[in-house]
Amino acid sequence: MAIISLPHYVGKLTATLLFEPHSTLFTQSELRIIFYLLRTMSAKEIGKKLARSHRTIENRIRILYQKAKVHSLRDFKHFCHQTGFDRTVPHAFIRPGIQCIE
Repeated sequence: MAIISLPHYVGKLTATLLFEPHSTLFTQSELRIIFYLLRTMSAKEIGKKLARSHRTIENRIRILYQKAKVHSLRDFKHFCHQTGFDRTVPHAFIRPGIQCIE
């Protein structure tokens, strides 16, 4: 089981994390899938994290690729890097009371 936390990013970022997406291209549900997908998790692993079937996740990934106008994970990662979605932290991953220090 992979643990993903904000310290995971410390020392690896060249830019700031985004807690609000700069675009409405993806829904909050899709942003959760993107977050895990960009960490090269499989549809099965993402499905377990989000309590969805791997088939549902595979279908959602296909929709994400269509929205981004790409055909592969490599191209999708490049798209997310270019558009800042690789730095977006979904609302569901931020608990009330968490403080981020700049």
